[in-house]
Amino acid sequence: MKQEKLKGITRCLLCFVLTVAGMFIVMVLFSVVANLSGNKFLMNLLNGGQKEPILSAFAKLIMTILQYVAFIMVPILLATKAWKYKIADMGLTPIKKDWKDFVIGLITGAAGISIAFLCLILSGSIQLTGWSFRYVNCVMIELVCYIIVGFGEEIFFRGALMLSLKRIGNKRLVVILTSAIFAAMHLGNNGITVFAFGNLFLFGLFAAFCFIRSKNIWLPIGFHITWNFVQGNIYGFHVSGNTDYSLVSQKVVKETAFTGGEFGPEGGIGVTIALILCIIFAMWYYRKQPKTDF
Repeated sequence: MKQEKLKGITRCLLCFVLTVAGMFIVMVLFSVVANLSGNKFLMNLLNGGQKEPILSAFAKLIMTILQYVAFIMVPILLATKAWKYKIADMGLTPIKKDWKDFVIGLITGAAGISIAFLCLILSGSIQLTGWSFRYVNCVMIELVCYIIVGFGEEIFFRGALMLSLKRIGNKRLVVILTSAIFAAMHLGNNGITVFAFGNLFLFGLFAAFCFIRSKNIWLPIGFHITWNFVQGNIYGFHVSGNTDYSLVSQKVVKETAFTGGEFGPEGGIGVTIALILCIIFAMWYYRKQPKTDF
């Protein structure tokens, strides 16, 4: 048993290190190509200096693709080639079979962040200043970014890390560890706080619970996509400290426990309330699903 636990922890660390190393190598290679070619567009991508909104959004898309190539491919290759699992073991079951979970995830993600948005409105923390379709092209490009992020982070954190840690034989510990790792990966983001870390941990608990009960990661993927997209591109909030083009414009009237500071609403109590409600919903949604030992 101890040997199995050690193997699980080793696999988790290996997946983490190789994925981060893969991301670093991809970015270094891109940097070398950009500098050697002297191409202004590539150099601007590297330096984040795009001034035109559409070019800025396109630059974000390219950088997201570059960063998440390793984030998606390394865990999948490790699980299927090195560890001899089926891709369905990572939660990537046939979409024809589990499409409903994906749709429910999309709806729940949008509804969850909307609850936090209402908390901010009702508490008088923010004031809507207008809305516009001026940047709709940028918004659509950033939607693609969030689709990539949703798939990448759920494949890595839930699909790969939870699968690798399964060998330790303690379901609750697996959930806690992967949720903590998920939250810790955001420690370098702008405006991160202890409260924001706690909310990210809650997000991880929700996604992990859904994976364990359903044996797929389609609901977490759908949830992740619309949670980020609606938060940043519809309501105009910072998403984990990052800014987006949005359809709605608003401003902070007063800093409260709901605003989350520079990190955005994910650092506020409104998101805490929303995520707790989402966890309760998930427990109801999977109430007829047989419990598993994972």
